[in-house]
Amino acid sequence: MKASKWNPTRSLRLALSFLTIFPVAGTTEPEEEDWRWVSAFFPLVGAFVGTFLLAADRVGRLPGEDWKAFSAALVMVVNFLLTGGMHHDGLADAADAFLGSRGRGERLRIMKDTSVGALGAASLSLYLISVWTLLNLLPSGPSWEGYRAASLVFFPAGGRAVTAYLCGRCPYAREKGMALGVVGCAGGGQLLVAVALNLFLATLLFWFLCSSVLAGTALTASLVLFAEVLARFLNSSLGGVTGDVLGAAGLLGEALALLLLAPGFIARLP
Repeated sequence: MKASKWNPTRSLRLALSFLTIFPVAGTTEPEEEDWRWVSAFFPLVGAFVGTFLLAADRVGRLPGEDWKAFSAALVMVVNFLLTGGMHHDGLADAADAFLGSRGRGERLRIMKDTSVGALGAASLSLYLISVWTLLNLLPSGPSWEGYRAASLVFFPAGGRAVTAYLCGRCPYAREKGMALGVVGCAGGGQLLVAVALNLFLATLLFWFLCSSVLAGTALTASLVLFAEVLARFLNSSLGGVTGDVLGAAGLLGEALALLLLAPGFIARLP
């Protein structure tokens, strides 16, 4: 790829195509600068996915009074379908690798294997049960409508912010792979833009929908701290990240965001 003037639209379309099932990358061959800034747009793609999850939550209310369990399941199904299950596959593979092996080479080999082991299946099942429970615990009712809406749009953005952070902090652990073009081009600049974009989205959502100015800062700071700890662990134990690791990290970031949002105390921040 030869260097050319950066086109933000192409980078955004590449990010959307990379993280979701939407085939919007375009027919023009992307340039190096387009790939370089793909990860910076990950939180924006997450918020885009979140708007579909908000719609799913509204549809999930149709059964009547006992709608929260059905809504939580529907939100999870839509999230799975919009990402093509890639992140869930990555979580299962990463769990097999890190829970079933101690060596770097063995972990990379296990993640390359297309089959899912018992540890991966169990970990994915526990993750899905946990997320379903957290979605059930999200506050509801007339006084919580804005907070619930902001939470459903934000939590996938928060997960993608963790993924973007790892792209900027970690090298690619393999010589080749699907995510090499994104991770290999990312750096500190892309990391900072992704964090700033996530902070902007969170602040805007929670200020506009539930009048909390500091909620976005608290959420973003928590996710950045988690991502930094995860980056240090991955750099020391694996020598970087892989596509499976990035997918798993995104789902763990979503779970952390929901864990912070489910009790509702974030809404009480000024």
